[in-house]
Order: sequence, then C-alpha cells, then structure tokens
Amino acid sequence: MGVEARRRLLEAYERLKPLTLNLGDFVVSRATTLFEALVATVLSQNTSDRLAIRALENLRRLAGHPVTPEAVLRTSPSQLLEAVKPAGMQRQRAERLRAIAEALARAPGLLDRLKGMGVEEARRALMRLPGVGPKTADVVLMVAGKATFPVDTHISRVMPRLLGLERASYEEMRTMAVEALREPDRLRELHMKLILVGRRWCRPRQPRCGSCPLAPMCAYAQKRHAA
Repeated sequence: MGVEARRRLLEAYERLKPLTLNLGDFVVSRATTLFEALVATVLSQNTSDRLAIRALENLRRLAGHPVTPEAVLRTSPSQLLEAVKPAGMQRQRAERLRAIAEALARAPGLLDRLKGMGVEEARRALMRLPGVGPKTADVVLMVAGKATFPVDTHISRVMPRLLGLERASYEEMRTMAVEALREPDRLRELHMKLILVGRRWCRPRQPRCGSCPLAPMCAYAQKRHAA
C-alpha cells in the first residue's frame, strides 16, 4: 500500500491546489512564536478553531502579545481559567498551559533549540513536556518549518477514506504523508486543506462526495458511487 498511498496523496495535493485557504480561520496560523503555537494547539483540542481563537485573544489581552511562559505563570489561576473559557474544558486547559509553562521555565531555550534538531529528536523533546502528545508536537514542529504532518480528527477520517484503508494509525498516516510530500511547505498545505475537506465535504455522517474535489480519486467515494 505504501507506493499507492503516496501516489494518491500526491494526486490529492495537486487536486486541492485550487482550494483557497483562509489562514486566519486556523488558530495555529495566528501564533507568532513556538510557545504560542503550543498554546494554540492546547486551546484547539476538542473544540472549534473559532472558539480557540477567542481564547487565544483573551490570553493575549491578559498576558501580552506574544503570550510567554513567564506571562502565563504570572497570571492568577482564576484569570487564566476565565481567559480560556471560550474554548471549553477551561479547568483542564488552564492546568495544562500552566504545567507546560512551568516545564519550559525549568528548561529555558528549549523551544529555540528545536530549530537545530532533527524532526524525531525535536518530537521527543516536545513530548517530554506535560500533556504534549504526537499531534501537539507535530503542530509545533510544522510551525517551526519541520517536515512533519499533524493528524487531527478530520484528517484521521479523510485519509483512510481517501486511501481505501479500513483503519490507519496516527503514525502510519503521518509517515505516508511525509514520504509522499517531503517538503515542509507542501506538508503544511496538505494538512490544512485536508482539514477543510473534512469540514466541508467529508463529514462523519452523510459525506458530500458529489461535490468533493477529491471524489474522482477517493476510494470511499468511488465505492459509494458504485453502490
């Protein structure tokens, strides 16, 4: 499946080129530092980018722009809780942001050093931070210009359908994308455009295959059409 998956992903990239991206719709695109990218990813988990953007703007008004670990630690727990409230699950998010800020305060310069590391070394360094898993690490590294591919809930639905897979793990999808596109800019573009496909057409139920730009080469769409 490796060669066929890479071929399909390259074709998907080409087919999605005309799709317009509004980067302002993605909270991570509003991050101006790697720490803000970390913050944005924590805020966007299990909620919409629209709500995560509101929470990020609240944090900036409260702690300054850009948001820094030191500013988060200077913020009172009640203020931090109120700032991230629009994203929901505010207690868990506030606790996670404070824990990450504390860890970075104990490891000054860690985020700056990521730029000189290889992708896998940088991933391991990030995943040693509290509450940082593969997806959060990959988002930060994508922002840092590394060749990696974060897999969110939309992509984890779109990619198996596109490739005709019963299921695929996070690492399998990430590896297939990196091997197919290789270049950081192309990987970031495909990441964001597959999210748009998931939002607009490839819904969990009643996907809109008839108008999806990937339908002509999507295994799932072809199977539905044949049925």
